[in-house]
Amino acid sequence: MLKKSLRRRHLLGYSTHRSGAESANNQNEWNSFLSVSKQLIDCYGTFYNRSTSLQSSQKWEQLKSEGYRPVRHSKHDFRWWEEERKRGRIQPDHEPSIPLQRSLNDNHIKSQRAKSSAGFSAPQTRQFNTFASIAKEASSPFNHGTPRVIRKNSPDIMDVLGDAATFQIPDLEYTTLDSDSNSLSILSTQLGASPGAKGIRGLKPGSFLELRRTNQSEAGILVRVQGNGVIYVSRSGEIRLSILDNVMYIMHNVVPEDVASKAFDEDFAMEGLNDTVTSIRSPEISSDVLSTHGEILSSARKYCCHALRALEIRADHCHSILTQAGSYNLYERFKNPDPSKPGHLSSEQGVRYLLGLKHAENDIMVFALHQQLMANADMFLAITREMRDDSSFLVQSLNTLDALCTVRDWMTHDSVQLNSFVDKCKAIIESHRRTLKAENADSPLNIISNGFSAWTQTDLMFIEVLRTIAINQRMIQEQPYGTIVAKILKMIGLYDSEAMSETWPSLTFDRFGAIALLRDLGILPAWQSVGLWDSDLNLTNRVAEQFNIVTKSLDQSSQARASFLTKSLSTLPGTSQNPSLTQMKIDILPKDPIDSLRYDFGDLPVYIIDDPGAQELDDGISIEPIDVPPSQNGSSDDGHAWIHVHVADPTSCLDPSHPISLRACSYLDTLYLPGFSLPMLPSKLIKTHRMTLGSDDKFAKPLPQKTLSFSAKINQKGDILDYKVRPGWIKNTKQVTYKVVSEVLDGSKSSGRRVIHIGPDAEQKFELELNTHRNLSIDELEPKDRLHLQQLGQFAKILTKRRVDDGAMGWHLPIANVSICSDPSAWPSLGIPAIPHIATGTPSLSIILPDKIENLKNHAWGMNSAQALVTEMMLMAGRLAGRFYVDHHLHDQNFLLPFRSQPSPALIDSSQNEETLRELRKHINPNTGLISPFHFQKARIMFMPAVNGMDPMSHFPLGINDQYGYCKVTSPLRRYSDLVSHWQIKNTILRREGKATYEDKCKILSLKGMRDLIDRLDRDNKPFVTLSRKMNLSWVSYILRRLLSKEQRTKVENELETMDMLENGLTAVILQDPVLMRFTNRWSMKSYVPELGLRASLVVDEAQDWFAKWVHADDGKKLEDDPVGLKVPVKIAFINQEDHIVLRIDQTRFNTLETTVPDFAWKGTPSQFF
Repeated sequence: MLKKSLRRRHLLGYSTHRSGAESANNQNEWNSFLSVSKQLIDCYGTFYNRSTSLQSSQKWEQLKSEGYRPVRHSKHDFRWWEEERKRGRIQPDHEPSIPLQRSLNDNHIKSQRAKSSAGFSAPQTRQFNTFASIAKEASSPFNHGTPRVIRKNSPDIMDVLGDAATFQIPDLEYTTLDSDSNSLSILSTQLGASPGAKGIRGLKPGSFLELRRTNQSEAGILVRVQGNGVIYVSRSGEIRLSILDNVMYIMHNVVPEDVASKAFDEDFAMEGLNDTVTSIRSPEISSDVLSTHGEILSSARKYCCHALRALEIRADHCHSILTQAGSYNLYERFKNPDPSKPGHLSSEQGVRYLLGLKHAENDIMVFALHQQLMANADMFLAITREMRDDSSFLVQSLNTLDALCTVRDWMTHDSVQLNSFVDKCKAIIESHRRTLKAENADSPLNIISNGFSAWTQTDLMFIEVLRTIAINQRMIQEQPYGTIVAKILKMIGLYDSEAMSETWPSLTFDRFGAIALLRDLGILPAWQSVGLWDSDLNLTNRVAEQFNIVTKSLDQSSQARASFLTKSLSTLPGTSQNPSLTQMKIDILPKDPIDSLRYDFGDLPVYIIDDPGAQELDDGISIEPIDVPPSQNGSSDDGHAWIHVHVADPTSCLDPSHPISLRACSYLDTLYLPGFSLPMLPSKLIKTHRMTLGSDDKFAKPLPQKTLSFSAKINQKGDILDYKVRPGWIKNTKQVTYKVVSEVLDGSKSSGRRVIHIGPDAEQKFELELNTHRNLSIDELEPKDRLHLQQLGQFAKILTKRRVDDGAMGWHLPIANVSICSDPSAWPSLGIPAIPHIATGTPSLSIILPDKIENLKNHAWGMNSAQALVTEMMLMAGRLAGRFYVDHHLHDQNFLLPFRSQPSPALIDSSQNEETLRELRKHINPNTGLISPFHFQKARIMFMPAVNGMDPMSHFPLGINDQYGYCKVTSPLRRYSDLVSHWQIKNTILRREGKATYEDKCKILSLKGMRDLIDRLDRDNKPFVTLSRKMNLSWVSYILRRLLSKEQRTKVENELETMDMLENGLTAVILQDPVLMRFTNRWSMKSYVPELGLRASLVVDEAQDWFAKWVHADDGKKLEDDPVGLKVPVKIAFINQEDHIVLRIDQTRFNTLETTVPDFAWKGTPSQFF
């Protein structure tokens, strides 16, 4: 081994000139370590890879007791050996250990860095996984001559990844590259002169993809985008399917588009490069045709495989360059100077620092560093939402990294600190469980501390590690500290191992264990999703500021209940000590430059329709019917009307560079959480300057309010005959709820909405928060108001029908929504409380369930008539903004808008799927443009993702396919993109009139500023929408757990009916094909529970007759065997730590199956579907 190490030292050109003292120290380190390492290698062939000191390397027996199994490298255990190597538990016997590497390389790297960067900090004492080539690590998509590791407990879908044999590297017969060729010489031919722009934009066949999921990664060449999925050629030459969210890195134009497109044909199947081709559509195709298609598929896939290998060789070379340049020391350079705060680093930024700007333009070099950063998850945390665009990482704060390393060391040595923390946890958990057993579940929510002692600094280190493990949701990086949780839980001894193995999949065991422990310790509230803690969302300051604002308006007792949440925020890194904007004196615009151009709508009634508890009222609607004179032939084209959508105008007080505007830019949207919201614009500012439309008192004298109004003259066919976009004044506002408007439009029929009130006085509190002091009841509406609302409802139906005729089609699955009565104890908790806080009792809340539907076959869930009215008018305003852009952009090049678009569905086979679409359209509800979601799921037609851009484009689900497109403009109080659109539109009006525009010091409205906004809208919106859904689901799951618990059952309204539904009345509609999960060997089906409005997973141990023929069909699937759309009786088996509901078949009711999809003339064969 010594000879190999010395030979490697010579090849890398390491210098042996060292100072006398330094050389002696290193020699002593070498001598003391050499005997230990030789003994381990001679006896076991390997030793612990992540050792960072001689002491830890020598304690291999303790590591073995923790699950680190030293083994010899052999063909018999090759796959297991590679897996353990990936985890850092073993190291190849032909490579020196990490401590040996440093003893050889330290001085060389110091000298190299000193030449290029004077004053550069010394190499860190921790290992950075870059030795030899990171491309050889199993976490890399490139494995030279070795099979890709497949975990036995991987949850990947069989149909997506294939069986284990598919990962073997085939013996390729390339025509453009033989074994004697130099691949680098033709790299430019394979990759193109310039791989092109990064990111998801411009994604097309021929792009290189790196995909990561469940701690695995794979490389591929894209051949087709299919809805929200990507179809690609893997390194083994196979066609695979994955979702777009799994794509972590993209390089464009790696393979010519026409070549990549030929690698996949939906009519023919070819598993491996050397396998025969079979026809999917017609089994009677001649052998000559099959042979021709086989040659085309094989050649294209070989070309893709060649490109991957050529890129792999180049990336391996880049790894060597980066390592020699000091990539292992990037943490020291980019960590935040404040040890409590994380830093930020992108792969391009790292390459620029190490090698200069020229190399930062090399996509392969950037990708190589991306791999290295991904492989070091303890120091660099991938920012998932920014990964595809610029490969961004959070640099772990020094405090958190020290905690991780310290706790790992304590765990290794069974330290006093570990035993003390475990004893404290055990006492808290036992007390917590005793408290819950003795509590009165019908009492109000209360937070108690039970006399617990405060957390010590040692405790906080353990808690910080548990938080870090719990937050990691995507698992796109390896967790190097996962065994910490398992050992702590085992030492506590209060957790049922059998129950854990049943409900905690092995891949998520550590994370689920961390979440359970944090909840039992009174750190994570039982109703809160751990997603709120995600540092990627950067919510700490935003929540802290809103806490301070809201707390001031509470009474003394409520302030006391909220104080522990406010104090806990101070424990979080990154909490700002600066005063909030609402506490600072900030001058708004003294005068809006567009005020002189405002149109006065006088006493025209403006109807503000929203939920009763809505706070940010952005829009109102007016109608002016027009008497149309008879035409020359004597007929009267009656029914024209001007419809006005009046939108709140916060830009009358703010310019784009105002501090409040910049704050809104950083937030992008108002974030709505159950019982708590984080407004985009300060609530005090909105209230002080009357930015929200309407009045808090329905009987008060109305005052004029500024708006940006969008007006359209519409006939009975839905044609827009004329339009106007102008700033306005309104004053005759009337606030009404959706419920009241629905009663006006539909009569007094009762709503199908079901509400379950939970907790003390929940129903009374729910009614008190309906803002009856500002909303008109149906009895308080004047006859004229009823007539106007009915006319608006009629025009809304006309506009909807017009969109349906133009191709609109969508589907909707309603979800249960939680409404929480104001209670500071139920506010979101981000920090670590100074002492454990145990929640007892039940919060007062209401769960709004979907309408009860007797016949699911033809029902298309949608909005009620009032919601449909408002939605249609908002769409009209967005389309008018597009018209305004088209009419003015040619004359005003500075006028830019963020348009929203969504392409038509990707059709696997255009002719047959076009026919399927036509059949689907026959079942569309003409009043809503929606179709039964189960119809749509059964058709297997995939919607493409919606995107933002600066050009008008079509929007398939909305039926918008004209030249004007669609731009959101009706929510400037809660959407930053709408705020920007208002500035842009008003600036255009001002320039047209020769007046000064809004000051834009920060260039927000420039071309670059708008491009940056578009990128952020595509990237940043989804995580916050997802968080809002998760928080809502967490509350629903919390209540379901209590209702299903015999010990903690909460009193609910209509208890007998509710409990009977939960225990005997639940059904599940199958939404997707059954999938065999590898880590449990059970069948799982994505399902929907219509009684609860929740998505869930139905788990079945063995293939049952109602879906077995579909999943086991070898000679073509038959549509009558398709399980999608079937409704089956179920019971809730359990709710996991991530609030996901797992169902089981209710055998007591399993008599017959009912389909939710009527007889349907499906076109094509089911084998076309994925």
